[in-house]
Amino acid sequence: GVGLAGGGIGAMEARLQLGNDAPDPEVLAAVAGGVSIDAAAIAIQSESEDSLYVNSISSAGGIGAIGIAAAGATSSLTSHQTTRTMVGRGASLRASDSLSLVALADQSSKDGDGGGLDSRSIGVALAVGAIAASGTGNFTDTQVFSEAQLQVLNGASLEAPNLSLSSGN
Repeated sequence: GVGLAGGGIGAMEARLQLGNDAPDPEVLAAVAGGVSIDAAAIAIQSESEDSLYVNSISSAGGIGAIGIAAAGATSSLTSHQTTRTMVGRGASLRASDSLSLVALADQSSKDGDGGGLDSRSIGVALAVGAIAASGTGNFTDTQVFSEAQLQVLNGASLEAPNLSLSSGN
């Protein structure tokens, strides 16, 4: 604002959520209960590679004999992404060479791929006048509840000379 007393207020809020907190996973690779698989090689994998970025920017300005400006920004990022690889009750997996079960929820850019999480907030306030006051307030909130689940249920059997089970988050 401009005048004898000029003031401005700016506010911005940004929210991002991936997945939900329900018991069912967002990504599922499963062998149903009672199923039999015989093969040279068996590989069952659930994988989620996520890039989550939230950014909020606010600005405000005030010009006058009395200039006042205030700006605030908040960014919120929440991930409940769940991957699950499951072998059901009584299922039989038999491989003559290799058997691999993998569950992976990747939300990190540290492994060289494109996944990652980033939350930022920026507030800019400028006041000009004989009496001037400006202020900013910024807040970021990042919460990660993601899971990679590997489940072999009761009565399931896994047979192979090379057996690999892995879960990573």
